[in-house]
Amino acid sequence: MGLFSSSKEKIKKEYAEINTTYGGELSKDIKEYYNDLKAEYYEHTALHHDFKQFTKLILPKLTQEEATQLTHFIKGFQTIDGCAKNGIEALHQLERMNEKRVRQALRELEY
Repeated sequence: MGLFSSSKEKIKKEYAEINTTYGGELSKDIKEYYNDLKAEYYEHTALHHDFKQFTKLILPKLTQEEATQLTHFIKGFQTIDGCAKNGIEALHQLERMNEKRVRQALRELEY
């Protein structure tokens, strides 16, 4: 029985090492994507603010129909903005969960 249990332990340890390596690489990739997406989002935040200021300026000059249509577009852009924020936050959560799993796998590997 001793032969089989040491073989199983060796296989478990190899599997844990591979799992930890892949998990670490995945964490790095997720973190890179998260940082890129976050930077790109905040780069365009100023544009969003400028657009809102511009629409406030021209809204009184438009006809009722044009103002309604512009307001509809603004609400659509706000929805897209919310989706982008949620996507960034979801990617951040995924990054943290994966890092937690990698740390847990490393702890298990030590035992």
